[in-house]
Amino acid sequence: MSYRRPSIHSDPVRLLVQSTVAVSLAAVIGGCSDSAGDSALDDDPGSTPESIAWQPCLDKPMLDCASMPAPLVHDAPDGRTIAVDLVRLPSTGGTDGEPLLLNPGGPGGSGTESVRTFLEFDNIPVEIRARFDVIGFDPRGIGASERIDCEQFGIDDLDDYPMDAVDLSELIEDSLAVVDACTSEYGDRLSWLGSNSVVEDMEMLRQALGAERLNFIGYSYGSRLAALYLQRYPEQSGRIVLDGSTLPMGETEVMALGQASGFQRNLEQLFD
Repeated sequence: MSYRRPSIHSDPVRLLVQSTVAVSLAAVIGGCSDSAGDSALDDDPGSTPESIAWQPCLDKPMLDCASMPAPLVHDAPDGRTIAVDLVRLPSTGGTDGEPLLLNPGGPGGSGTESVRTFLEFDNIPVEIRARFDVIGFDPRGIGASERIDCEQFGIDDLDDYPMDAVDLSELIEDSLAVVDACTSEYGDRLSWLGSNSVVEDMEMLRQALGAERLNFIGYSYGSRLAALYLQRYPEQSGRIVLDGSTLPMGETEVMALGQASGFQRNLEQLFD
């Protein structure tokens, strides 16, 4: 999605404003995707995905780039597809590196950009580089090829600092207008961008990579994807890291209010 991940340095008001739009969009997205059932990929040999066609990335030739087409609707495919963009930093230990997937959180964080950043600052431990192919994937709707971009409808123009009840009411109205415009533009595709669909993409990617088990590092919201994958595919789960875990049943609004309260306490302590 194109609404932005609140930084740990965000102030409470900005966080709540961003969450107003995020919660509204999540309500649209959650209608179908959060109730999705288990995938039938493992039960249908005909649906086994093709192997990934890696090519050197144009911007960084030492990285490999690819795009994996996935069914828009996993449990009831209707012929529509959506692209999942991939970037791979090959193992330094030869051609037998185990795949290690990354998700930086958000929702809305780009795994492909995370790998590029890790490479730029050379901060992947040599032991990891020697053993694993580090793979970043952009969850559906986030990548460059089929990005769902709601910023075009003025999300960045919203007033981040409502000063009174009138301003707050206008902010809510403007935020809902952004949601309506985004829904009108992208239709029911928004219903299939949620966590359950992304987890099915992760399993499809494991199969396409020919890996017996999926190794995965999830930061923040990425820990939600890790937990869902562990729950749905325990036998296919390899080494899984949950860094900064979100509550398993946490709601966006509850999380945003909790973060805002924490920011406020820290601010008051700083002033003291």
